[in-house]
Amino acid sequence: VISHNPEKQQEFMVDDASGTRVSLFGPGGAVIEELIVGKLGGFESQQAAIAQGQFNENQFHSFIRRAGTDRVFKVQGFFGGLLGIDPQQWREHDILKFHPAQLKSFTATTAEHELSMQLNAENTWEMVSPGVPDGMQVDSTAVFRLISALGSFRASSLIDTPVAGPGFEQPVLEIEAVLYDGTSYKVSVGAEAPEEQNLYYCRSQGSDQLFTVAEFRMDQVNKPPQELLIEKAEEQ
Repeated sequence: VISHNPEKQQEFMVDDASGTRVSLFGPGGAVIEELIVGKLGGFESQQAAIAQGQFNENQFHSFIRRAGTDRVFKVQGFFGGLLGIDPQQWREHDILKFHPAQLKSFTATTAEHELSMQLNAENTWEMVSPGVPDGMQVDSTAVFRLISALGSFRASSLIDTPVAGPGFEQPVLEIEAVLYDGTSYKVSVGAEAPEEQNLYYCRSQGSDQLFTVAEFRMDQVNKPPQELLIEKAEEQ
């Protein structure tokens, strides 16, 4: 508890006018709890991480007041961000979603390069395209980071209205992924969305749903082949 003073409620955005009222219902529709969720804290310590999309939700805190009381709580977590009233927030934003251990092969293609990787019989990743130069080998740590990003490739927003020139006829990035159970995915990233900073149109094969995806997420899965290679250790 950080405050009992009603005059402080507006500062923490837990007053009735500026807070988000969250009602919890039990059997028969009876209200069992009502909370006023206020502003988020913790941005100051994570500005660099936020810019890279790598922030830690546990380092944020939310200000929350129980309706009908003056006590304001500081609660660890991202509640203020999780309990918004924008319908976009409650829709599925996953473009690709799988555990890294489920992935069998993937290909990422741009105008500059094509990267194709697959698991071999020894259950290690090998680079199918391009060929691996002599004296080099696949960096398994770098590959694991890439496939982890592939398995949680999320959209920034969903677009439900027609868009002129989404750019899928000449995509800036195409991703194909095949899982061990035979499930396959193909994702195309097209033109940059106008008036949207560093967001690009994106679509999955077989779906009419249009997304925007952030450039930093594209960078996580679009690695030049040389960034996934390391020098072979000299044999003793």
